[in-house]
Amino acid sequence: MTNLNDIGSASDLYLGAIASHKAERETRKRSTFKLYHKMPRSSTLEKMDSILQLIVCYRTSRGNYRSLPLPLPLIFDLSHLFEVEHNGDVEAPMLFDSIERLTRYYQAYPLIEVKPDGEACIELFPI
Repeated sequence: MTNLNDIGSASDLYLGAIASHKAERETRKRSTFKLYHKMPRSSTLEKMDSILQLIVCYRTSRGNYRSLPLPLPLIFDLSHLFEVEHNGDVEAPMLFDSIERLTRYYQAYPLIEVKPDGEACIELFPI
């Protein structure tokens, strides 16, 4: 478990509406992530979508970057539920009632992944 003093709030992790390569530049430390709204490649307002995708920019323990979308929230019993889409082999997605709880959970409870060669890596999201 991570030291709770090291956990940032969702607003601390939010970069705003930027391009993915700029989000990667801002996510410097390994096994950390930032949130951003992905700006489209088109620079003209006429071609811009009215809804920007919320993305997790995750830097793995090995230094690679992953863009993990947060789909539009699910609505269940009049509550909004948030999840991170990833390619891990998790049976059921983790659902959170706020972006704040989602970010706190993934910072506080990292996964310890043991590679076939016995090397252990700390990852925040299944990759």
